[in-house]
Amino acid sequence: MNPRSMSFFRGITAITLIGLFHQASAMAQTETTPPKSDSEVGAIEVVEIDATTPQASGSEKRNLAIEQAFANLRHKKFGVRQAAVQHLANAGHTLLPELETRALTGDVDFQNQCICIISTVGRKMHAMDQAAAALERLSIDPSFNSAGKASEELNLLKRHQVSRAVSLLKEAGVSVQMNNSTGQVYSVRNLTKDEQCEHLKHFSSLNYLTLQGNGVTDACIEPLSKVPNLRQLSLITTGISPAGVKNLKLIPNFTALSVMGTFSAAHIRALTQVPQLSVVQLYTRVGDEELIAAAALPVSQLVFTSFKPSPNTAEIMRNLKAMRLQLSLSGIKNDDLKWLSGNKIPSLHININASKELTDEGMRFLENANISTLSLYNTGITAKAMEQLGTIENLQTLSITNSPIDNESLKHLSNLQQLVSLRLQGTKVTGEGMATLKEKLKNLRSMSPAAIPKKPAK
Repeated sequence: MNPRSMSFFRGITAITLIGLFHQASAMAQTETTPPKSDSEVGAIEVVEIDATTPQASGSEKRNLAIEQAFANLRHKKFGVRQAAVQHLANAGHTLLPELETRALTGDVDFQNQCICIISTVGRKMHAMDQAAAALERLSIDPSFNSAGKASEELNLLKRHQVSRAVSLLKEAGVSVQMNNSTGQVYSVRNLTKDEQCEHLKHFSSLNYLTLQGNGVTDACIEPLSKVPNLRQLSLITTGISPAGVKNLKLIPNFTALSVMGTFSAAHIRALTQVPQLSVVQLYTRVGDEELIAAAALPVSQLVFTSFKPSPNTAEIMRNLKAMRLQLSLSGIKNDDLKWLSGNKIPSLHININASKELTDEGMRFLENANISTLSLYNTGITAKAMEQLGTIENLQTLSITNSPIDNESLKHLSNLQQLVSLRLQGTKVTGEGMATLKEKLKNLRSMSPAAIPKKPAK
């Protein structure tokens, strides 16, 4: 190759290499700083803040880092946004007011990020209530674009609260019953400590609660006031004082109380300060002092299961305010029913058992009493007692067990036109006798033995 051709070839090679160099440089620049798409134009860039400035205090550094995290929630890179979410969530419940405020600003994506962080923080035990309250406010704000997202996260947080509360109570030996289809807690039994009551506010469908032992005191009443549907409360020898009993009025839908063990006359008197109470069941011994206190209660129903009449019972019962009185009596004699004679209690429901010394003579005290339900189990009555029982015109349910009454004595019940249920077990009454009585009592629907019409003679 001559010198002129060699020079020309070298020139072409140099131009080619220069072109390739510029092309490579352009490609490198493109990879380093890709052009913004139309959706990224105007995106907020992160302002790098030096949170390690020596002059800044600890709180200032924290505030600077939080501000940067809030800014990074709008960052175009997913990893940066996730790091910001984690940083804000780790800041804890003290940041919840700021998160709620910030959620009301910015675009929907930013709002949803703030809502999710509030929910995440709320899954920590000490922050549940505060986070739930924030989400509740956001979910009902008509001007908030992400109200639906707030409502969704609120429901998730509430389910988490319920699950956590159930687990903690069960670990403590408390019995928790749930509806299998809805997952809602409706009954909690054997709760023994005040601090356990704090979990109950998460059970919006809780209807029945049993508190037991001296570890339950007046301090439990305030948490109970936050249980919206609690209606039935059972106390078993608790440490709740009469002052605490008065505060049961703070439970909004509380209507029925049952008591076992220690419950003094002072406790009973305190119940007069609970206006929404309609049913009181005392599964504890009731003397004259307790009876006087109970008689003054303006409730619809009183239940005594360990009631022992005294010479003062008739006078005390004349002042009874309850419209319905249910009594369980055992080991009584004829004179123990004397107080019922002429008594004007609107509706009486009496169960008498294990009273062999109660005979036909004692039944005369029941004549014309407003007894709706009467059960006589293992008493000393005979067929003759049916004469007195036949005078109880308002009687609707009658049960007699282990007594020598017979078909012939049933005729005395033919005037009981309100009777709907008659159960005679361990007697001489037959199905034919019941059939004869049924012809006279059109409202009688439940019978034992069952009515068997007498077969016509051939």
